Amino acid sequence: MLIFDNIHGYVEVSPLAQQFIDTSEFQRLRNIHQTGALSYVFPTAVHKRFEHSIGTYHLTGQMMSNLNKKQPNLGLDDRLIELIKIGGLCHDLGHCTYSHAFDDCFLRKLDNYCDLGDAKEHEFRSLMLVDHIVKKYDINLEPDEVQVIKDVISPETNKYDEWREKNKIGKFVLDIVCNTKNNIDVDKFDYIARDNTAVGLKLGFDYSRLLQQARIIDDTICYPKKIIDDIYHMFFVRYRLHKTIYNHKSVNAIELMLADLMMDYSKGKNVKSWINDPEKFIEFTDDIYYMFKINKVNPELMNRLDTRNLYSMVGSQLVNLDRSDINEDNFVFEDLGIVKKDLVVKNYKIGYVSGNRDNPLDNIYLYNSDDLNSKFLADKSMISSLMHPDLYQERYVRVFCKDKSKMNNLKLAFDRVFK
Repeated sequence: MLIFDNIHGYVEVSPLAQQFIDTSEFQRLRNIHQTGALSYVFPTAVHKRFEHSIGTYHLTGQMMSNLNKKQPNLGLDDRLIELIKIGGLCHDLGHCTYSHAFDDCFLRKLDNYCDLGDAKEHEFRSLMLVDHIVKKYDINLEPDEVQVIKDVISPETNKYDEWREKNKIGKFVLDIVCNTKNNIDVDKFDYIARDNTAVGLKLGFDYSRLLQQARIIDDTICYPKKIIDDIYHMFFVRYRLHKTIYNHKSVNAIELMLADLMMDYSKGKNVKSWINDPEKFIEFTDDIYYMFKINKVNPELMNRLDTRNLYSMVGSQLVNLDRSDINEDNFVFEDLGIVKKDLVVKNYKIGYVSGNRDNPLDNIYLYNSDDLNSKFLADKSMISSLMHPDLYQERYVRVFCKDKSKMNNLKLAFDRVFK
């Protein structure tokens, strides 16, 4: 099967990949926006997880093919390459309503959040759905081949030691789609290019050199020293996307309002059973917005969304990275008449990497073109003396006002907390 993609051109899809794509579990990705509520603010950002997944599948194949051509001694064969590509194809199967907004804004508000276990993470739900698809549609894969696919999706929980011996050519294959060591991976190549194109941001970077010139040295993906500028630019573009686009104040406000609607919709329901049951979980896409309308879930809040009467941002404050304790309770002041239901706090980190991970800039390996078999760690001084040696993330606290009649008093409360 041949698919035309507006970012990569023609993408050839194998029969095995088509078996996964032609399932209701995969097709639901057509109804989940890649960037959550971004299209409410940037109307052209209407691309979905579906095309991003196919794009990641394509780039995974390109990188693997380039490595195989230049380093045939690695031991890659067509079947292993295809399994790794399927990992790229299925890496986002576990996303739900409005993508990251579901996990970050809705699930975290649940009283039993800590009891949700691994299902809090979309990667775990992707693993669940891979197992479900293989079994439900009787896809001809051996158990150890399914494990390869799952380990590509979630390298941090890999069972590489249980792989068939012929596939144990090196753990570098786990870093192609989701590189937990330095965050340079094909998933990022695709979404940075796709999201930049969608919103019209002129900050793209040329990932083709990274795909074409990557080498495996000592079981590590390495890049030529001469393209270090491209690598650092990739991290800068990612930072800019998160700072100015994904966390635009109106995008934040809309996602918080959608999370409140999901909270109302989920009252009396067992959310834990939703996200651990493949048949129930796959029902939750962005189409749930119309379910809210049909079931008259909080009509007042629905009307506010439709008429653009959004939660108002009171303020945004840069805080220390370890300040994860700030929440609505901090802004409740009896003398100001502020109660918890008047506001919502958005607490988030942005930078060169997501989550609680090490500085990716400290784990980039390079090689010189005159010595293709030796690697060395990149030094930040190679790019610029302006690069700070330690800072690679920053944390913000944003406060949004739900009741606009309380706006002025909430500003006073904000000033008290951050004076």
